[in-house]
Amino acid sequence: MKKLTISLFFVMMGIFMMTDSGWAFSCGTDLITLGDSKAKTLLTCGEPTSKESICLERHRETGLCINRGQAWKYNCGDNDFFYSLVFDEGGTLIKEDTEGRGMGKSNCGGKH
Repeated sequence: MKKLTISLFFVMMGIFMMTDSGWAFSCGTDLITLGDSKAKTLLTCGEPTSKESICLERHRETGLCINRGQAWKYNCGDNDFFYSLVFDEGGTLIKEDTEGRGMGKSNCGGKH
């Protein structure tokens, strides 16, 4: 019975971790989730550590970029991660990811 309970716990945790709604980027006490806008992110989190234009999709035959976006990077400090928030051309958050450990002072405290 104990093995069944432990197995069920890990299965449920795996399901929770695979759903998009289980992930959110935290700025202070506020959250940014997939589907949020650049404007909401800026109001909630303040200016990112950096912004970079990126290619989201390339033409299959020519390799030319046909869909551009923007990646906003937030350095959340020594005790957290360096996050990348990817927005599509319309300014909607489509992807959240970590890019290693943060360094120094956090830039993820929320509204200033």
